[in-house]
Amino acid sequence: MNEAAQLLFDYLKDAWNQPDRARLDADALPEDFRELGEGLICFVEGVLEVRAFAKALSRGDLSAAPPGRLNELAAPLKSLHASLFHMTWQSQQVAKGDYRQKVEFLGEFAEAFNTMTQQLSERQSALESQIEKIRAQSLALEQSNRVFQALTEGMLSWIAVVDSGTGERLFANRAAREGLEGRIGSQVWSWLVRQSRHGAEPRARELIASDGEMIRTFSVSSHPLPWNERAAVAYMLSDVSDERKYLRELESHAYLDPLTQLNSRYYGMRMLSAWLTEQRRFTLCFVDLDNLKYVNDTFGHAEGDRFLISAAEAIRHLSPDGVCVRLGGDEFMVLVPDGDVEAVGKDMEALRARLAAPRALEPAPYLRSISYGLVQVEEDNALPSSELLSLADERMYEYKRAQKRKRKGARD
Repeated sequence: MNEAAQLLFDYLKDAWNQPDRARLDADALPEDFRELGEGLICFVEGVLEVRAFAKALSRGDLSAAPPGRLNELAAPLKSLHASLFHMTWQSQQVAKGDYRQKVEFLGEFAEAFNTMTQQLSERQSALESQIEKIRAQSLALEQSNRVFQALTEGMLSWIAVVDSGTGERLFANRAAREGLEGRIGSQVWSWLVRQSRHGAEPRARELIASDGEMIRTFSVSSHPLPWNERAAVAYMLSDVSDERKYLRELESHAYLDPLTQLNSRYYGMRMLSAWLTEQRRFTLCFVDLDNLKYVNDTFGHAEGDRFLISAAEAIRHLSPDGVCVRLGGDEFMVLVPDGDVEAVGKDMEALRARLAAPRALEPAPYLRSISYGLVQVEEDNALPSSELLSLADERMYEYKRAQKRKRKGARD
């Protein structure tokens, strides 16, 4: 009996400490213990199933198959698995522009997620409204009037009529005569002559000209027409330089994080996907600010913003040719082209030390610290961006835990 109890105890001990080595032969037990042994094997196998499933979830592997329906121990994890699957689908919908998605669980994360989607929806609506307004204005500028209405001296638009066979200038209003002088005017006229010889169809297009110092953008409408029995093309040019500049500035906001002026998550994920498609070799660096919530709660969000800005400025100098991204909240990503993990790791340690160093002009009542995780991406990489980010995030948390153990050891 003592021998059977020892076998059962050793099996439980192995299942707890070394589950991969846990073995029990129920047939080797005395008959009175076999049913108990078989039940214990079934229980341990169920626990190990739950453990393997939980481990897969901790890595973010939602493709892992859950334990069977008879394993009641796994019911909470299977519920979490289903919720995470749904939340992943919701995140994918948000990435596609559907900001109606709401998360109804996970406490503060749900609140942050729902606030983010609401803000994204509001910003997207405002941005689309502004872009649509500018485009409407541009379309109004690009629409041509009837040729007979356009060919007037008082119009601010440039009106020019060009012989489509010889390139001869047949007519130019006052604005065109004045504008076609100088280097930009010469470029514009050469472009009009080339277009006229190709038999221009009635349509609108854009022309960009530069004299080396100034760049001007014109909306150009062309109208084939007879001119004193000659085949000609009438052009109307409107200067839309300011409008195009403003439109480019609006569109650039979608690629910049407004607080840190680093690249936005949207831009960063596009670049990561592009680098993977191009099979580039690079180092992915995932950065997390330590104790930002503590700084916000203790010293206020204004101080938290200063912490974010300081960290962003330090991260910006990690790689002159890299892509520095604020993923959101206290998380950053840096893509270092042709980077070697060891070299990038040394650079990150130096960056971390500079960030934590006391500042004379801008002292902080707390330690400015960061944690990071690195992943070397080779040309033959087969992992998708989500798994690379998950791996870098996991290594970042390993680094964070190691730093905590180091600080605890130093205190002891």
